Amino acid sequence: MSKFISLLITIFAMLIGMSSTASLTDTIRAQASTVNLAAKQIRLDGHLTAKPNGLVHHKTTYLPLVAVMQTLSTIEITSKWDGVNWQISTPAGSEPDLSHLNPGTGAKHIYVNGVLVKNTDAIVMPAYAGGQPTTFMPIWYIMNVMKRLHLNGSWNGVQWALTSPPPPRPIVLPASGVADTAIQRGSAIESWWSATQTPSVDLQSLHYLSKSNAIPISGTVDQGYTGDVVVQVADMSQNNSSTPAWSYSVPVKNGKFSATILLPFHGLNSVDVGVPQAVNGANWTLNNNFVYADFTNNSPSLSRQQMDLLQSWLVNYNESPPLQLEAAAITRNAVTTDQKIRDVSNWVSEHIAYNWPSYWANNEPWQQTSQTFLTRIGVCEDESALAAAMLRSIGIPTELVDGTGFMNGSSGAHQWNQAWDGTHWVLFDPTWDQVYANTARAALPAYTTDQFFNLPAPEFALTHKQGFNPYW
Repeated sequence: MSKFISLLITIFAMLIGMSSTASLTDTIRAQASTVNLAAKQIRLDGHLTAKPNGLVHHKTTYLPLVAVMQTLSTIEITSKWDGVNWQISTPAGSEPDLSHLNPGTGAKHIYVNGVLVKNTDAIVMPAYAGGQPTTFMPIWYIMNVMKRLHLNGSWNGVQWALTSPPPPRPIVLPASGVADTAIQRGSAIESWWSATQTPSVDLQSLHYLSKSNAIPISGTVDQGYTGDVVVQVADMSQNNSSTPAWSYSVPVKNGKFSATILLPFHGLNSVDVGVPQAVNGANWTLNNNFVYADFTNNSPSLSRQQMDLLQSWLVNYNESPPLQLEAAAITRNAVTTDQKIRDVSNWVSEHIAYNWPSYWANNEPWQQTSQTFLTRIGVCEDESALAAAMLRSIGIPTELVDGTGFMNGSSGAHQWNQAWDGTHWVLFDPTWDQVYANTARAALPAYTTDQFFNLPAPEFALTHKQGFNPYW
């Protein structure tokens, strides 16, 4: 008999040792079979969304995960549960709080947008008459995760009252199409890079905001780059060789850039981000180290007049507050829109020296309007771009026109403008309204005229053959 008792004691000791190594979840599952279920409620913004059975274990209330997931789905927060991992995904445009994470321990894992935010234990037991195994999680842990989704709530032991997060504030971009959070460069001049210099762009953020046509974008550029990065947006829904596109500029400050840009086109948009690279001194392209992404824009395409108010890589008027102030001062006394267009065209003709040495050397430097305004020197594309920048900055849609100019029996590539006055397009050419006595050096004109301002289209076409409206 004593041997039998001794054997029982040994077996009992072994069982105690086995139970001490079991997981907390297994221990809870074993004990849960004796737990009584009680009716609970989940309310969202005062509306009843679920009436689950809950249970209490060690003075902690547990709610069935399926009821919580059902409530979240009503506000477009999706969930997936595989028996171990609860994957929560928030709608585009929402920004959950994923700072200061301390997941803790537990056999079950809760993720928000792919980031582990909490480990916890759970109880698995039949919850309803059907007897289907149901996972219960502690309400305290669930509430803490919900706070990271900006879902505040209160619990009184029976009812969990939730308040849905406020809708994301609509992104309202200025007419320029770029809300720039980088420090404006003021009088700084952009740097240029040759084909042998290839600074790389690293994106930290580039995503589509639901129910808007805004794209927040931020990142860094290496090798001490101090100019602008190009954000080129192409309308891929056209699917042909003449794909419409637009190129924004975003300033780089201390190697970093941050902005929100407007997608101009409805449907599929391809967004490329890179550093502009000089091509033969008179053109540019993106260097080979650019990054890109595709987005489907649900908003309507911008109208022609809206497009003609955007900033671009060349017409970067929003980066130069002095330029905008000058444009407002120039047109302060103008009564009509046509007079404002004339005043800006005349100001450009009178204040920008034509770069004749570069022209004769066939080496016109490609520069942004912020630089043309600062240095007061340029060629036809610089003068027309500056006129467009000034007019756009005061709300007048203005286009660049790239084509061929004919004068005195000769012809060549040329660029001029047309601006929308509310009823029709006003053609003007601030470069050809300059009259020079000396074309061997860069200098201001001897005098200016209005000869090429607002001519009737047939008469303007005698000297200007339109090619296309460039997107830069």
